[in-house]
Amino acid sequence: MATTIPTLRVLLRHRGGRFLSVLRQVVLARSSRPLRQMSTEAQCSYGDVDSSVAKQGLESTVEMLRAAGVFLPWETFKGRKPIVRGGRHNPAPAADFVNRRVSAVWHKQTSGSTSKLTLVPKHPAHSLHRECYYSMASSQFVVREQRWISMSPIPPSASGITRHIWNGRRGFKVHRCYAVPGNRAESRNHRVVTSDLLSGCCI
Repeated sequence: MATTIPTLRVLLRHRGGRFLSVLRQVVLARSSRPLRQMSTEAQCSYGDVDSSVAKQGLESTVEMLRAAGVFLPWETFKGRKPIVRGGRHNPAPAADFVNRRVSAVWHKQTSGSTSKLTLVPKHPAHSLHRECYYSMASSQFVVREQRWISMSPIPPSASGITRHIWNGRRGFKVHRCYAVPGNRAESRNHRVVTSDLLSGCCI
């Protein structure tokens, strides 16, 4: 933990440069990418974004891009809704959203409960970064001394279980599991499966 906190501080300090690097090497590298097409239509070049980050900061730059129409809603990114700009539909295959700079050690598949299955590249460095961030956040807000509620996905998604494992490593314990009201048998099955999985986790 002590060695990763300085790393997070460095990443935060240089996030503007990292944003520009991803924009140049991933988003604008191919003419078929949806965000590059949006940037062209908005007459927003890489030089404009670079200058804005230097003068206005990253947050203001992102707000500027959003106001100019250079953005993708979550539903569009997941393929639930088409990309529409200027009254035209812009097709975008899933490959156009892949970050080629990510050195994937393995791939995680989404559950497909609300959209089609998607393969997501994963790397141990990302998991370490996220766990360190969560630890810092929980320490800063002193959540160990308070009662808190964790909203987690139900099976078949595994993130609800792994989230409880991470929380257990930070000293939190699960006291109760709830399921969203619905079909009685389905809700009961979700509660039973989740409780059994949690009780069998070594945390």
